[in-house]
Amino acid sequence: MKNVFSVKLEKTLLQKLKDYCQARGVKQGFFVERALQEKLEREETVDDIAEIKQLRSGEGAAMLFSDYDKRRS
Repeated sequence: MKNVFSVKLEKTLLQKLKDYCQARGVKQGFFVERALQEKLEREETVDDIAEIKQLRSGEGAAMLFSDYDKRRS
């Protein structure tokens, strides 16, 4: 199910969008939805990379699970 989402755009940006979509035979709604999805995926990737870098800084303190398990027992 799709929902309606409205947004205000600068006149020049809206015209660029219209021109781009018309030249390529793409519907504006499809283009905007796809662009938002791709941007969100890129941002998620950036967040994942930052988290990996943070976790790597603690790798020196890591131990084998078998050693950890022996300590707990």
